[in-house]
Amino acid sequence: MSTPFNLSRALARITRPAVRGSMTALALIAGIGAAVADDAVLGEVLVTAQKRSENVQDVPSSVSVFGGEQLERLNAKSLVDYAAYLPGFNINSGGTPGQTTIVLRGVAPVGPGSVVGTYIDDTPLGSSSNYARATIYALDLLPDDIERVEVLRGPQGTLYGAGAMGGLLKYALRNPDLEQFSARVGGETFDIQGAGDMGWGARASLNAPLVTDKLGVRFSGFTQTTAAYSDNAFTGREDINEVEQTGGRAALLWQATDNFSVKLGGLWQRTKGDNNNYTTLELTGIDPPTGQPTLGEATAFHPLDEPFRKDLDFYSLTLNWDVGGGSFVSATSYSDTQTVSLQDASQIFGSLYSLLTGGLVPDGNNAFTLGLDLEKWTQELRFASVQGERFEWLVGAFYTEEKSGNRQESVAFDVNNAPIAIFAPFFAFAELPTDYQEIALFGDATFKFSAAFDVTVGLRWAENEQEFRQISGGAILPTADVPAVPRKTS
Repeated sequence: MSTPFNLSRALARITRPAVRGSMTALALIAGIGAAVADDAVLGEVLVTAQKRSENVQDVPSSVSVFGGEQLERLNAKSLVDYAAYLPGFNINSGGTPGQTTIVLRGVAPVGPGSVVGTYIDDTPLGSSSNYARATIYALDLLPDDIERVEVLRGPQGTLYGAGAMGGLLKYALRNPDLEQFSARVGGETFDIQGAGDMGWGARASLNAPLVTDKLGVRFSGFTQTTAAYSDNAFTGREDINEVEQTGGRAALLWQATDNFSVKLGGLWQRTKGDNNNYTTLELTGIDPPTGQPTLGEATAFHPLDEPFRKDLDFYSLTLNWDVGGGSFVSATSYSDTQTVSLQDASQIFGSLYSLLTGGLVPDGNNAFTLGLDLEKWTQELRFASVQGERFEWLVGAFYTEEKSGNRQESVAFDVNNAPIAIFAPFFAFAELPTDYQEIALFGDATFKFSAAFDVTVGLRWAENEQEFRQISGGAILPTADVPAVPRKTS
């Protein structure tokens, strides 16, 4: 099977010994030490790390938990913020929320496939395919309607699959309260070092029992603008990297009987960044005495803007049924994720114009755009034994089907940013539409020899099949349209 063309991989391989994520650290977060100290003593904290609700102290693997109120006190708004308080949890980021790669315990992806899974409640987010670039665009939710964030370190493949071999990030959302009506409205302003304006945010939530103890709904919405603090020394523009995040959530909970419940939910989030946040050291230079970028950490140097956008629509249906001898869960989800990022490739592709035309066309600017589309269905069924027994077990089945698009485009411009006709419409492009299906069976069992010692064994069998079509063309890539190639592994 042929290897697909990947312009972005070539671009990453050639460019940027850069300072990534350092600009984000300039945000001033007050009261961190006091907040961490306050949370050092915790009562019982329930988590679902092993796909059942249990005290975090009873979970055999390494788990860290952030409660929603704790996140508010820490003013933690993104994965970069969480990383400051979680041992072994690291983020490689372009600065904009959503342009992040999660690294747990030093386990980083060596290819495009994910090694750290991301879940919302009982359902996974992100692609399982190697061609949808799941590793570099991890879900980064604003924590405005989150009950808690769980981080599981180490392999979680038995219960969560191959995409969680390095660990798992799980967002647990707040359920509707079936007893009390509540409403909440809030706002904030915040300062960022070097920013020309103040950042601000606003949020609101409403919880309403429709039938007491039986039926309730919850709605929430948020918006946040992070002020720009980066300048572009090449263009002379200041404050180029403003970020806007907006979104909302709706949830309905029906407690049909004491033993059976239905939860329906929808979540939407939009992230829009005007520019990436990094400094390219090979272009700005380093001051030898200090080892710092010559133009400063918060100064970029590129002729083209590098906007980023990520849109997420997520819907889920969860059934919980206590059948006496155990509990049955059905978790269904559909998600639609669209990601578009632009990268200034002038130093790489723009430097080829003269070479390719024998000097007829001078070198110029080049805009590289990566567009990723993902539609994903998932269905999981599982049955767990009664908790608190000496012998506990869980069995389940999982199915996912996804369609993804990966389009990479390179467009040639002269130094005045006018399109170059000889290279129009694309200097190069590659497209990899992909279909992916997976089915899995899993189970684990725990025997408790004593309160201090137990043994857990687990097993997972999975089979996946994916097909991708390869389309390419332009000045530096051969024109090709390779038919879909099926691949099956188990």
